[in-house]
Amino acid sequence: MPDRPGDQGFRAASRVRRRPAPEGRAAARAADDGHGHPGRPRLHRDLPARRRQGLRPRGRRHGTRRRPRRRAGLRRHAQRPADVPLGGLRPGGGGQRTPPGARTGRRDHAHQRRGRGGDLPRRYVEAVKLVATDLDGTLVRGDRTVSPRTIKVLHRLDADGIVIVLVTGRPIRWLFPVYDQLTVRPLAICANGAATYDPGSDAIVHSTPLETDALAEACARLRDSVPGVVFAVERDGGRQMWHEPEFPVGPWEVDHESVGPASFAELLSRPASKLLVRAGAQPADEFTARVGACLDGVAEATNSSSSGMVEVSAAGVTKASALARVARGHALAAEDVIAFGDMPNDLPMLTWAGRGVAMANGHPAVRAAAHDVTAATNEDDGVAAYLEGLYRY
Repeated sequence: MPDRPGDQGFRAASRVRRRPAPEGRAAARAADDGHGHPGRPRLHRDLPARRRQGLRPRGRRHGTRRRPRRRAGLRRHAQRPADVPLGGLRPGGGGQRTPPGARTGRRDHAHQRRGRGGDLPRRYVEAVKLVATDLDGTLVRGDRTVSPRTIKVLHRLDADGIVIVLVTGRPIRWLFPVYDQLTVRPLAICANGAATYDPGSDAIVHSTPLETDALAEACARLRDSVPGVVFAVERDGGRQMWHEPEFPVGPWEVDHESVGPASFAELLSRPASKLLVRAGAQPADEFTARVGACLDGVAEATNSSSSGMVEVSAAGVTKASALARVARGHALAAEDVIAFGDMPNDLPMLTWAGRGVAMANGHPAVRAAAHDVTAATNEDDGVAAYLEGLYRY
């Protein structure tokens, strides 16, 4: 702070003067008015003495205290280098942060909001040790093929030691057309988490089916509350499907050796990986919510298409529960996992993973809940493009 005539409350640092002899005190006081003294500002002697005004009382030494001068444009607390990327401020740039929600309602840095686009810090990329991906609508295109670009990226991930897990609502019998296209054969979580399949040994390494008591209870509740409801069951991880005669079956499965009609009593005779529920043409989300409310405490209800079919698993069984089990087997935690999906049955997995990525073509609820969204759809290699950017391929 510059010294100016008329300043009050300012005491310049100076050496302690030797007290004059008694006979010279009057003269010293006359000369101590600050006028002409090179080390002391001019002080108002005509104002009454008040605390922090004018000269300090004599008798003991006081250290000079000065408030540090604020640098223009900075906040009151310390300006750390880490504040710049997190808050969007630049040193000396002035102004303050835009209040949360003033622009898009979302934070703008990966550390604060875990993404929504933009590059991730290298330390995060190095921490991702497991890539989990849904199939239909995510990794697989509408014509049921996997693109050469996607095949190449998966092959490179496997060569780099990254664990790959296919996580799908598909039954095991629908996995082989996908494996036939890939150069790697990763573990697959099928039937929305009810079964974990190892293609190398052609074996189910873990299974959590809907037991017969819960299966019977679920069907009884639905028969009482949903007019025209019909059922089918997936067994043995989906190697087989048995259905009531009225249950509609896709044309690709009409003549399948492991698919066929059965009586209602036969459907309930063995545990099921999934219970499939239909009741004519139904809005997918509303019907799923209705079935879920009916089965609360007994089973899990979800959907993976707009067909109006609801998929029911044992209570607590989801893609997330199965993926967490696989990750633990590799000594990995949720923060080590990145997951891709597009439909409501992917929601538990995407919210569990350290980074859940929704497809650009995904269900609105999935895109809203995910940590990030791909720039491209499944038809345009959305997963492959995202992984290429993440791993700098």
